Amino acid sequence: MSKISVGATPEYLAGHYVLQSAASFLPVMALAPQENEKVLDMCASPGGKSTYIAALMKNTGLLVANDANVKRLASLTGNIHRLGVRNSVITNFDGRKLR
Repeated sequence: MSKISVGATPEYLAGHYVLQSAASFLPVMALAPQENEKVLDMCASPGGKSTYIAALMKNTGLLVANDANVKRLASLTGNIHRLGVRNSVITNFDGRKLR
C-alpha cells in the first residue's frame, strides 16, 4: 500500500485524473452538455462538475463557473487550470441574480 495520497501523485497534479463523487458527475451526465453550448455552473467550486462539463464540451463553447463563496474560488481556479480547461470564465456572484 502506498503512503502517497491519490490526490498528491504526479499524475493527479498533472491533471491525468480527478477524484469525484457521484454527486458531482451524475448531474453532468443528466445535463449531457454538447460542444459549442453555453453552460452555467452556479455552484462550481471545487470544480468537479465544471471540469467534467468542459471535458464533455471538448473545451468549446462557453462555461461560466460561478461560486457565491469567494473563499472557494481558489480551489475552483486551481482545478480548472490543472485540468487544462480553456472554455471557462470564473465568476463570483449570487447565482439567484445571474440572468
